[in-house]
Amino acid sequence: MGTALGHNVRTALRRAAGRARLAPSIHNTQPWHLDLADDYLDLRLDPERRLAHVDPDGRQATISCGCALLNARVSLAGEDSADVEVTRFPEGVTSPLLARLRFIPLDREDLFARESRRALADLDFAIAVRRTNRTRFTESCVPERFIDSLAAAAAVEGTILFSVRRPEHREAVARLTQRADAEQYSDPGYRAELRAWTTDDPHRVDGVQTRSVPQVDTYSRDEVPLRDFDMRGNAGLPARTDSSRDQTMLLLGTDSDTPLDWLRAGEALERVLLTAALGGWETSPVMQALEVPATREELRSELGVRFHPQFLVRIGRGSPVPPTSRRSLEDFLDER
Repeated sequence: MGTALGHNVRTALRRAAGRARLAPSIHNTQPWHLDLADDYLDLRLDPERRLAHVDPDGRQATISCGCALLNARVSLAGEDSADVEVTRFPEGVTSPLLARLRFIPLDREDLFARESRRALADLDFAIAVRRTNRTRFTESCVPERFIDSLAAAAAVEGTILFSVRRPEHREAVARLTQRADAEQYSDPGYRAELRAWTTDDPHRVDGVQTRSVPQVDTYSRDEVPLRDFDMRGNAGLPARTDSSRDQTMLLLGTDSDTPLDWLRAGEALERVLLTAALGGWETSPVMQALEVPATREELRSELGVRFHPQFLVRIGRGSPVPPTSRRSLEDFLDER
């Protein structure tokens, strides 16, 4: 298979690994490990980078790896001499091996597959410009037509994107996020985990940099609170984010709630985030209500949805933020 592409297969797979490393992840833990062989790339979950308090079942770590998988797929979709076969959980859902990407011969008669590859490849530019943006978003309303395009992007990956529009739904999101946020912050283990994954060391290549999080003080009482990463009182962003119930919030969900669903949710999430970035929109997670089992179930009930909530994101116009630190390829890529 090494001569199937215009350039070396291994080079294309290595580039895909490089694009995977730019994916968003919970607390910037980057919980993935990649194995590169002559004609395939394996994506594994690194158990040492799972968060015991905020993510005890590994759901968000798996979603994070799904984001990395989508980036790799986007990178490989640009190859016009071969197609890419993605096998999810090739060794079963209890295995840390989440996915295998392998080149296969290209079927030039399959117009739908060609269009699907082109749509993926068009997202490649956005991988490098997408940011998790915790700044104050302006009052700009996200057009319904654009939200529809984001929902279509999620649907391609087999998931549902629900726009939180009705006043009672917005109120439920605000109330449950506040409750979950307070419950989490009252747990000493949760706070210790936040401290471990928040850093003001500019040379650290993982974790959340304090320069990219809002200050927390008596004036930062948002209706839909962003996570309090200001553990040392030296956050770099202003306290007021005005994260209100009236901002545009999108809830990503899946029909069932298995590790495979979490992985596919991550792929869908990254496709949505990249599509938003291409449109010039900023995004950031609002996940507290989905991390506490009771509020996650209540949110599902109060919104009247049958799907399982996997990710809540706010979208709007915000000030530019610097890129997030990332580990080098050598830190998580094994080559055979």
